[in-house]
Amino acid sequence: MSMFKDPFDPKALLAKPCGCGGAHTEADHGRLAATAVPAGEEARWDRVVDAAVLRAVFPVDAQRRLFLKTVGAATAMAAISSVLPLGTAREAFAQGGAPAISLGVGSAATPWTMPAIENINGQAITLAMKHKDKRDPKEWKGFKFAVPFDYSMHNYLLRYYVAEHGLDPDKDISIRSVPPPEMVANLRADNIDGYLGPDPFNQRAVYDGVGFIHLLTKELWDGHPCCAFAISKEFASQNPNSYRALLKAIIDATAFAAKPENRKEIAKAIAPQNYLNQPETVLEQVLTGTYADGLGTVKKDPNRIDFDPFPWNQFAIWILTQMKRWGQLKADVDYAKVAADVFLATDTAGMMKEMGFTPPDPSKKTIVVMGKAFDPSKPQAYVDSFAIKRT
Repeated sequence: MSMFKDPFDPKALLAKPCGCGGAHTEADHGRLAATAVPAGEEARWDRVVDAAVLRAVFPVDAQRRLFLKTVGAATAMAAISSVLPLGTAREAFAQGGAPAISLGVGSAATPWTMPAIENINGQAITLAMKHKDKRDPKEWKGFKFAVPFDYSMHNYLLRYYVAEHGLDPDKDISIRSVPPPEMVANLRADNIDGYLGPDPFNQRAVYDGVGFIHLLTKELWDGHPCCAFAISKEFASQNPNSYRALLKAIIDATAFAAKPENRKEIAKAIAPQNYLNQPETVLEQVLTGTYADGLGTVKKDPNRIDFDPFPWNQFAIWILTQMKRWGQLKADVDYAKVAADVFLATDTAGMMKEMGFTPPDPSKKTIVVMGKAFDPSKPQAYVDSFAIKRT
């Protein structure tokens, strides 16, 4: 499959992305991943990350191949790693969360920060069309689900949802990591029964007629964090000007995107192949909140996705409780300290003020997930309150 080709091989052609957003050709789309990538084949997934980096550095594939032929793979890898450490990028892909990286969950601890949220909400549970009559999660025993990462909000929200309906996510269903651009193709190929993933890939499944939107994750937790701007502490300290410029750009972009009147313009801008490579109508449905659910109904929810850059520490504490709940965190943890160290609310508040925005009061954040209130001052009590857990 083209997505697993070695991007440092000058003979390898990195195919133009398919219409689904994946790094494979349209011809490969229907037969993509006839079997899921076996667990443990980290080298294959490393190539997915490396290829994404190489495409960003060399938009024209012929330039990449010429560069590799000229300097060699080892020199090319060293040169690119000096600008964007590939090891860090791979680790970030595998871990999927700044708290996990900082705590060393699954790998060596690397001090990491997350100074800004890029969007809130913007996820959904999508099921294959063959399951359109199985809307009760109690009927999902044996289902195969995909999420982007083991340490992502997607995984924790899916686990929370099925557990609230009496299913043990580690025993009654299977959950595997699949890159979001490949989720639609895996659904089409019947490798999975559904996924909890980021948009636009939920709407793309509807557009392609292979899936339907079971529910938006904002129906579970309205205002939950989704994508974020994360960066190593080393990079931030060694490149303070670049760090501030990046943070400022994120805050400025979220302020623009938060305005409903700008959403159609954004959809048009990011639809082309050099960005998301998605039909404009798919992106417009996500961004405006007027969308087809795949079951013959057009729904309207202007907050299907929203944009708020503030990195609430309460978000981090909730994520840590789920890591603890599902056995990813074995040792005791100082929830508040980790949250403050990783989610840099002070930096973001300061930058917002410089830009003329009014930052929120960091102490005033209410979190309610599926009707259950979360008290960030009592994280362990919250973990202990769940009947289904690994602790």
